[in-house]
Amino acid sequence: MPFDMQNAMDLVSALAILTLLPTSYGWLRRSNMADWQVQIVLGLFFGLVSVLQMNLTFAMPTGIVIDLRIVPVILASAFLGWRGAILCVVPAIAMRYSLGGVGASAGIAVVLQTAALGLLWARFVSERAAATPRAFVILGVLTTTSAATAILLPPDIAVWFLWNVTPILTVLYLVLVPVFATLMHREDVALWTERQLRASASTHPVSGLLYWDALSRAAANLASDTEESRGTGLILLQIRHAKWITRVHGEAALDTVRGVLRARLEDRLPRRDILGLTPGGAIAVLSPDLTDDDLKRLTARLSHDLGTRPVRLDDGGELRISLDMGRTWERQSRPLSEMMTKATNSLDRNARFGGIDAAALRKRRGLRDTLFDQADQLQA
Repeated sequence: MPFDMQNAMDLVSALAILTLLPTSYGWLRRSNMADWQVQIVLGLFFGLVSVLQMNLTFAMPTGIVIDLRIVPVILASAFLGWRGAILCVVPAIAMRYSLGGVGASAGIAVVLQTAALGLLWARFVSERAAATPRAFVILGVLTTTSAATAILLPPDIAVWFLWNVTPILTVLYLVLVPVFATLMHREDVALWTERQLRASASTHPVSGLLYWDALSRAAANLASDTEESRGTGLILLQIRHAKWITRVHGEAALDTVRGVLRARLEDRLPRRDILGLTPGGAIAVLSPDLTDDDLKRLTARLSHDLGTRPVRLDDGGELRISLDMGRTWERQSRPLSEMMTKATNSLDRNARFGGIDAAALRKRRGLRDTLFDQADQLQA
C-alpha cells in the first residue's frame, strides 16, 4: 500500500492530538485547581485522547495499520499519579473492549501493562526537577515492552505482529514518548521556577501588594522601630464573589481589582501604613501607632469608601466590588501571625452576618449581589 496523502494526513492528525497533552498539562497545573482535581481532569482527558487514537489509525508504507493509543496512557501514569492513571485507563479499556476482535484481550493487557510501567517509572523518578533525558529514553524503552502482550494473540497472528508491527511501533515509541515526556517535564520545571520566583519576590507584579513573607518582615521591622506606640492595628479586606470574578473574568481580573483597591487605600491611608496580600487572598492593612478607637473609625471609613466606585477591567468591563472586613488591635507588639488569626476570626464573623456596616452595604447592593451571595453559600 502506498503512503499517500491520506495516510500522511492521518499521521499528522494523530501527532497533532498528542501535542494537546503537554499543553493541557501545563495549563491546568497553573490553574487554581487542587492537585488531585488536576489529576482527575487530566486523567480523563488523556483517556479521551487514547480513545481518539484508536479511531485515528494510519497506514505505514508496508500496508500495516497502527495507532498510538498507549502513548497517552504511559504519559498519564508517569506524570499524573495513580488517580490520573486509573481515569486514563478506564476509557481506554472500555473502548478497546467495545472494538472486540481476536486481539481484544491483548489490547486490554497492553493498556494495563503500560499504565503499570508508567507508575513504576514515576516511582523511581519522583523528583521532576532531577529527571534527565536518559530517564525519558528509559520511559520510551519501557513502552516498547508492550510487545510482550502478543503472547495473548493466536500463534500465527502473534508471529506476524512481532515480525511486522513491533519494529515500527518500537521506533515510534522510542521517538514520541521521550519527546512528549520532555515537553511535560519542561512544564513541571517552568511551574517550579515560577513558584520559586513568586516566593522570592516581595511584591505582587500586578496588584503591587506585598507578599505575606515580605509583609511579615515589614511588620517585624516596624515593631522594632517603634518603641513608643499607641498600638498596632490589622485590617483584612476580603473581596466578595472572588470565585465568580475568577471564573468569569480570569485570575488577572482579580489581581486588577486588588491593584485598584491598593491604589484607593494608598489615597486614604497614612504613608506609614503597610499593604500586603494574605495567603488566602485578602488585602491586609497594617497600621502602626493608633488607638483602638482610631482603628474602628478607619475601618468604618474604608468600608464606606472603597466600594463606591466600580472597578474598570482591562477588557473594558466594570465591576462593583463588595468587601467583607475584619480587624484586630494590639496594645503591645505581637507577631503578625497572631494578629492575622484574630483578624481572620473577625473577618469570618462579619462575613457571616453581612460584613462591617452591613446596613450601608445593603443599600448599595442590588439583586445582582444578592444572587451572588446565594450562589457563594450554595458552593460553600
